[in-house]
Amino acid sequence: MLLKQLDFGKDGQVWGMGTQNVVYYREGITVDNTDGTNWKQIADDSVSSAMKPGHVTICASGAHTVWATSETDGTKLLFRQGVRDQDRQGTGWVTVDAPADMEQISCGANMQLWGVSSDGKTWVIQNPTRSNPQGSGMVAIQQAENNDCNVGVGQTGEVWKVTRSGDIFRRQGITDLNTAGTSWAQVDGNLKQVSVGNWDTWGVTKFNEVVRRSAVSR
Repeated sequence: MLLKQLDFGKDGQVWGMGTQNVVYYREGITVDNTDGTNWKQIADDSVSSAMKPGHVTICASGAHTVWATSETDGTKLLFRQGVRDQDRQGTGWVTVDAPADMEQISCGANMQLWGVSSDGKTWVIQNPTRSNPQGSGMVAIQQAENNDCNVGVGQTGEVWKVTRSGDIFRRQGITDLNTAGTSWAQVDGNLKQVSVGNWDTWGVTKFNEVVRRSAVSR
């Protein structure tokens, strides 16, 4: 089994995307065994067979929320139904309308889903709740230039993005009442991909080097 992408979220759960657009879930993860025991393939259903999941993400806190992009139709997102404490793998996929041709998504604290579309815009979900984690749709972040390629959302609500030229930005003004924040602040360095954890931010450079920025605080 080969994975081309993975994401970790609430309670240490890990989901991955195989090279043939097959979704996997890491079984056996506990407090005492953070490595887990094995990879379980998520069986295809009619939705995933037609939409071909491309990038999978799991939220870090709030409801157990799993999303994926579609390689068949970028204007659709896949949402995993039935994921809960008693059933971490859920019951099936449903499609949700996306606001644009979505290339990459990331879900962090409190079910906050962010994404980047093929036109370089960054988007954020509106009003997700435990009873309705799909929220009321996604809106574009207002910014001076739309040239983004990657966004990462962390367990503490931190949001970072990378532009197509490799510039790095951190979202300012994020609070419990304003999860979309207010502005972007540039951070030194150059990356092609960013991932945000619990006060740590990881990245991949254009030379495929892995770097980490620690002790990030509000």
